[in-house]
Amino acid sequence: MDKAKADFLQFLGTGSGFADTHNNAFWFADVLFCADAPSTQSDCRQCLFLIDLSLLNFQKVVKLIEDSGVCYVVILLTHIHPDHASGIGTLMDWAEGRRRFHQKEIYVHVVCGSHELAKQLEKLLTISGTTAYAKHDTCCSILQMDPIFHHISPLYRKSNHNMLYYSSNATAHSQGEALDYLFQPVAVTHGTMSAFGWLINPQNGPLIVYTGDTDSIEYFDRQVIQLLDAVKRQNILFGQTHTVDMECYCTMETYPKSGRNMTMNGNSQEVLDRLKILYHESVVRSLRCVFMHYNDYDTLLEQMETTGFMEQVSPLAPKVTIAVARPAAI
Repeated sequence: MDKAKADFLQFLGTGSGFADTHNNAFWFADVLFCADAPSTQSDCRQCLFLIDLSLLNFQKVVKLIEDSGVCYVVILLTHIHPDHASGIGTLMDWAEGRRRFHQKEIYVHVVCGSHELAKQLEKLLTISGTTAYAKHDTCCSILQMDPIFHHISPLYRKSNHNMLYYSSNATAHSQGEALDYLFQPVAVTHGTMSAFGWLINPQNGPLIVYTGDTDSIEYFDRQVIQLLDAVKRQNILFGQTHTVDMECYCTMETYPKSGRNMTMNGNSQEVLDRLKILYHESVVRSLRCVFMHYNDYDTLLEQMETTGFMEQVSPLAPKVTIAVARPAAI
């Protein structure tokens, strides 16, 4: 089994809501800003992207911001359980405090997969006393992305300098591709609450399938197949042999010493079935399945072995590899 961490996504923590570290991911990417951005910020070319933010990981994010010098933070929200959203208000308050005391401004954008999730986040922040996102001249904002039309729109009116554009080319001089080129929310089931996973499709990196706390990963089938079919059509049309590297991050909660394994017994076969399907896709060059959001590392490894999961995956190697996410050293 490949135990090394993924190259693209790194983790602030990998635990579930009952662990002493919560499962939040991050990566850095180059960004461009709209033409009327303040001149003092126009030289910024890097952004910190997060998937969720727990209060347990707030200090780690502050250290990442200070060490890297970034001034933009974008948070892709999966749902508002405390281990996924409790740190968002604190980060907004911290960023607003810097702006108020004339320190280097840090802009915080939270991207939600639906209006419903955005309103749930608004309610959570309001209850906790965070209102920075609702001000006209704020450095914080809540954005909503339509999971069908992939259109991002602000939930609140913002100053023009808050608008963010993404480009994989740090030397480009145009606005670059819109933010929704990089991300695609996927509506999933997680109890009765509004919840999303994310597809992340950077130009210079693997296709990322991030399941979030979903009850099933079947919700990603249509979107992933559409992306693979698009690559196939391009290859046929232009006589190319373009292939895709994929990384699939799956929630696998484990409960040590209780004899209970919340998702491994139920979802491991489903994960395996989909790995086999993707294995036969001619455009998939490599597929890396990374298990995350677990309570106990040793218990997860033991259950992966005792359930026979690793034996069933081994015939798919070396094209398919299995890994377990581990927290980055911050």
